[in-house]
Amino acid sequence: MAFKIKSYNTSLLHLLFYTIVIFLLYSFINNNISDISRTKDITLDCLLYSSILICITLILLGLKTKLIVNHYNIHLSKTEWIGLGIINTFWNYLFLKGGVVARAIYLKKKKLSYSDFSSMIIVTHIISLILFSFLSSIFFVLASFYLHISLVNIILFFLTIFIVLILILKGSIKTKNNILQLFFRNKEKIRKNKLLISKLIFLEFLLIIVYSLRLKIIGDFFDYNFPYFIYPIIAIFSNISINVLNVVPGGLGIKEASSGFILKLLNYNFQYGMIITLVDRIIAMLIILPLGLLFNLILFKTTNYNKIKT
Repeated sequence: MAFKIKSYNTSLLHLLFYTIVIFLLYSFINNNISDISRTKDITLDCLLYSSILICITLILLGLKTKLIVNHYNIHLSKTEWIGLGIINTFWNYLFLKGGVVARAIYLKKKKLSYSDFSSMIIVTHIISLILFSFLSSIFFVLASFYLHISLVNIILFFLTIFIVLILILKGSIKTKNNILQLFFRNKEKIRKNKLLISKLIFLEFLLIIVYSLRLKIIGDFFDYNFPYFIYPIIAIFSNISINVLNVVPGGLGIKEASSGFILKLLNYNFQYGMIITLVDRIIAMLIILPLGLLFNLILFKTTNYNKIKT
């Protein structure tokens, strides 16, 4: 009974937070409607390049799934692993951790246990987030020399990173997400799977590079003229934020706010980060939603999985 009450309260908190985020996003769009309305004039080149990079992102996400299941001697066709990358993002837009659950349900049909799949995903995410935290710190220090960032902003940035690392390392003790517990439970699995984890982390870095390019295309369209190194900082920091503050489906509002926050620390306007991230999200959703529906039908409506061809 206590568990049900706690689960109900958690759901209410998520719903409240989601409502607040939508209201704040609506207010932001209303206050910046002149800038955002420029997207109707987006060039075909900009739309094409963004779409290609979004598709590359989806393929890389599918490749992560392929690497994990291959490790357990389960082989997927191209349709399956690319489709799972798309389905992952599709369901993440609809429900918290929806992508992991959807992939796990499908892979259970392939005789891969949820615990094996999810533990490898969690370990990879944690290691990646710690590496990204240090990497973003290096980029920020280099940017501080180039942009003459104030000492207050530098301190605020490193305080934020410190809090992020504490949240990653501590996690929630009550829900067994404490990183020390996780590593002790999986230390043998991690030791045996160093090569796989290295490949997965490499894919995470590729995803950051691709996302940086996506943001640059949008930033160039709006004539923001940021230095090149700004975009990896935004990409890394927003990636960290939606993983640590995983309280809204698809990181709606979280990714946008974190992008604005990091740009503010870099002496740029907060709304610039919000706008480029929001526009990229809109373009991504226009691609992911129809593809997600299509691959849900292809993968989950196919009764005989062996009939799915490459």
